[in-house]
Amino acid sequence: MQVISIYNQAGGAGKTTVTRDLGYALTNRGYRVLLIDLDAQASLTRWLGLLTPTQDQPKPPASRLDRTVFSVISDPEADLPTPLRAFGMDVVPANSKLSAGDALLYDDRQRMDYLRRAIHSLKGRYDIVLLDAPPGRTSMALAAVAASDHMIIPVNASKALENINNVAEVLRDARLYAPNLNVLAFVPHSINTAQNHDKDILRYLNDELSALAPSTTPITFKNVLYKDASMAQEPIAVFAPKHSPKAEYDVLASEILQMLNLASKLEAGV
Repeated sequence: MQVISIYNQAGGAGKTTVTRDLGYALTNRGYRVLLIDLDAQASLTRWLGLLTPTQDQPKPPASRLDRTVFSVISDPEADLPTPLRAFGMDVVPANSKLSAGDALLYDDRQRMDYLRRAIHSLKGRYDIVLLDAPPGRTSMALAAVAASDHMIIPVNASKALENINNVAEVLRDARLYAPNLNVLAFVPHSINTAQNHDKDILRYLNDELSALAPSTTPITFKNVLYKDASMAQEPIAVFAPKHSPKAEYDVLASEILQMLNLASKLEAGV
């Protein structure tokens, strides 16, 4: 089981988009994928339709605090709550009440390891766990990174690399709990290859930061399409299966699997 946090300190860097659409691409390849939303803004949960009331469930289960990771953070003996299902993926949701978790973690740093232990107790049930970490240098962000074996850093062209030094500091702190934690890849997205600014970002990733981690094939700029997919509460490949983002996330999934030394289960005939 590979546990990967998706983190960048900057808000709007694309963490949730990458988590949702990479998770869906991996699921389509036959992997058992668990998504964990650790951001009290709950964009991942909302973008998968799990916070939308229905006639059968006017109060969705995702709106309850006990369905989030708060139960694990508050009790070292607790297991992760039973996940919800969305588009073939298991999801531990978030909601606005999860902000209470930051206070618990800030007051007692020993709790940092609770989440890691709970996630790693799931070995055998999942192939890949993706953690959508909140932005900033919060206690919850640190707990998310510390719970993982690998980190993926999304790099949005509009955000560039303005917070990369701060990400390195979070990585250093997280290694107190996960000594073997590594940066698996930079994922540049919202890239317009016709723009010199975006070309400079890609050049910097490949020339200056390659010693830290490789950079994946860029995800190109399709801002309106991604916004519409989020409003429709669907992964981009479900919302726009005939457009380029689906193929781009298929390429990203292949590259991540190669970095993890995993073969596609469907291609292997499993």
